[in-house]
Amino acid sequence: MAIHTFAEMVALAQSEGGRCLSAPSEFVDTKSVLRFTCAAGHEWTTRVTNLVHRGWWCPECGAAHSPALTLTDIKRMAADRGGECAYLQPTWAFTGTELVRCWPIVPCRPFSVI
Repeated sequence: MAIHTFAEMVALAQSEGGRCLSAPSEFVDTKSVLRFTCAAGHEWTTRVTNLVHRGWWCPECGAAHSPALTLTDIKRMAADRGGECAYLQPTWAFTGTELVRCWPIVPCRPFSVI
């Protein structure tokens, strides 16, 4: 869905059961940061592009319906897609003056989680 006007942004918010609380003058393009409220009354600000292109709506309602993934869940998802979770535990090193946490570097091979 392409959003070109403030009226289209208002219509999108209404289609999600919410409202755009920002003034029309605050909308310039999809990089504009506007204020919204959802049907449950949560208020937040976000870039228009997050709503339009990424499909995000209310972060609080979304979090309530999306259980947190554990490392085990992520490893299972990677294996189901023919991959592997390369999460490695950090190690500690003493530099002579301070203790620092060192993270191993692993080449990334992205895959879709959808």
